[in-house]
Amino acid sequence: MCSNSRSLPLVSRVYVIAGDWRRMPATTALSRAKAFPFERTSGVSLPYNWKMNLWEALTTMAALLLPILILLCKCLFRRWRSSNASNNNPQPPEPACTVDSSASTSGSDAFVPLPTGYYEVFLSFRGPDTRLDITDVLYHFLVRSKIRTFKLDEDRRVGEDIWPSLVEAMKESKIHVPILSENYAHSKWCLKELAEMVECRKHDKGHIILPIFYKVNPRDVRKQSGAYEEAFKRHKKNVDDKTILIWKNALKEVGELKGWHVTDKDG
Repeated sequence: MCSNSRSLPLVSRVYVIAGDWRRMPATTALSRAKAFPFERTSGVSLPYNWKMNLWEALTTMAALLLPILILLCKCLFRRWRSSNASNNNPQPPEPACTVDSSASTSGSDAFVPLPTGYYEVFLSFRGPDTRLDITDVLYHFLVRSKIRTFKLDEDRRVGEDIWPSLVEAMKESKIHVPILSENYAHSKWCLKELAEMVECRKHDKGHIILPIFYKVNPRDVRKQSGAYEEAFKRHKKNVDDKTILIWKNALKEVGELKGWHVTDKDG
């Protein structure tokens, strides 16, 4: 199925793959996604025609919607099935959306500079909060769907030398997905990435930011309250006021965007 679907347009490929995943458990889907080779095609370039760029951005955004919706549906279905099972025959409920912990440090996630125009999606996330959960699942869904996705674990963002490469990857990617978790604002790297996303969007309307509010209230992101307020109290001790203001404005702007709000009830 995979080899035949490569010749289809992006959205069609996603529909074919997503349809295949609906017939298998979430853990099996994730394990197959990890096992599938992530092809690094050299010499990839994006079209300069703005209509083509817009279409590519829209199709990529549509492809992003499907895996997230499928994941949420699987969670809800498993919770419903566990609830019915406990009512009819009490037993320990089946955990929802199990994630293979071995995926967090795979060598394939390491950053390797690639040709201009390679990436389509840039994931920004706080590793300890989401690496073994929504980030890992979303990343493998996208890769399995042949969406060229940039993901770099926080423990590999060492030194300022890598920052220009991160900025380049963000500029190349038309879709930015910040996964705003409880401790996202505690990371200076995450805040720098978010501010750069907003800057890219300001200078190029072709860039789209699709935030995921993961077990955090979007209002806390907009107002920098709750855990986000505590994070900035720490940053003020060793970060200049200008940078603090840039980060806060970025959080405010992204917090006002339409996105997905994932709560504890979603599994």
